[in-house]
Amino acid sequence: MQSLNAAAAAGGARDRAFSTLNDVVAFDPENKVANAELAKAYLARQPPDYGTAADLMERAGASDAEVKAMRARAKSH
Repeated sequence: MQSLNAAAAAGGARDRAFSTLNDVVAFDPENKVANAELAKAYLARQPPDYGTAADLMERAGASDAEVKAMRARAKSH
């Protein structure tokens, strides 16, 4: 999944990885790698979706400090 996100970014087709990762998370919401990679995809959007990325990072097992910082960014945008 990390390779999928990296390849999509390198090829300029982030939406492709976004839809695939969304499907994986829908099928397996506890998949930490898929949640983390999908969070990166949300952050790469224009404008970034910090709130959704924070939720996904939390499910991926990010530290409380990382999630709190992301939620603060969401409130400021």
